[in-house]
Amino acid sequence: MVPGRMSHLVNIVDFSELNTVFDIGSWHLDQSIEFLMCLESAKVHAFEPHPDSANVCRKKKEMINLPHRHRVDVHELALTDKVGEISFYPLDTEKTNSTNVGMSSTLKIKDEDMRGDNGGKWIQKEIKVKATTLDKWCSETSIYPDVLWVDVQGGELNLYNGGKEVLKNHVKVIMTEVGVKPYYDGHGLKPAIDRLLVDELG
Repeated sequence: MVPGRMSHLVNIVDFSELNTVFDIGSWHLDQSIEFLMCLESAKVHAFEPHPDSANVCRKKKEMINLPHRHRVDVHELALTDKVGEISFYPLDTEKTNSTNVGMSSTLKIKDEDMRGDNGGKWIQKEIKVKATTLDKWCSETSIYPDVLWVDVQGGELNLYNGGKEVLKNHVKVIMTEVGVKPYYDGHGLKPAIDRLLVDELG
């Protein structure tokens, strides 16, 4: 079964050639599980730097039926353009009435009065998380993705800048969130992402 948001790929790419998927900014593992359903033999790697969300991913993994459970790995790690310990800005659930934990980012919110879909004000806190680049992680593990699913809340361009070799030589499909106006400080927007992916990397 192909989820609706992936159905437009059916006539573009051979799903049997998609063996390794990176779900970057996984949050709750739901997209990883979708990939397990529609790519019957693919291995999925879920990257989630927020400790609480990474725990959610690990718990959901344990609920997946065997043998499919072994086809997904969870990595508590941010993929960006930096290596080492970095600042990360999750939703501060003690100081806000918003429930949108998915707005957490490697970037600070640009507008302190910004509110989510339910009207709740987004208030971030700062924590430290482990980070590396896509190029470095793949080189060190010898694991290379055919597919990228990217939802990193404004940090997409930083991720791609840290993964140029992998993007150019290995990736067949990218499904990515992109911004058309900046919600975060340093938010990489669609024109810059297009220039990198299309013009520079082909």
